[in-house]
Amino acid sequence: MSQETQIQVAWRDPRASSGEIFRVGKDIVYRDGNKRLRVVALSTPDSAYREAFVEAVSAVAETVEERLDIVLDFSASAPQGPGQAVGLCRDLHASGVVDRIVILRHPSMPAWLLSAVSKILQTAGLPVDIEETK
Repeated sequence: MSQETQIQVAWRDPRASSGEIFRVGKDIVYRDGNKRLRVVALSTPDSAYREAFVEAVSAVAETVEERLDIVLDFSASAPQGPGQAVGLCRDLHASGVVDRIVILRHPSMPAWLLSAVSKILQTAGLPVDIEETK
């Protein structure tokens, strides 16, 4: 019988207008504008991770009193467990606190991978955009 490890959210400052807001697993979440959270994604989001992450994003949305955009930044590595990442995006969208998912396009990210992930998210009915890194 497998057991999932309980994932803890390490809060820095959920009300901060910039900088690090919280960490979940190896991932660091930064404020990237008033209603944008940028996730430097390194972890594979299993169900325990997804639950902790959605709760943390919901708490931040409550502090800013509006729906958020989640910016997925895979600058450090390619998306880990793409199927699990899609599950996380679905959970975030279903929570009602996320307007859209944004995937940052980095020069090192294979175009086919970015295209596949965005098509899967769009096919699932999720609002997703792709932005070039600045």
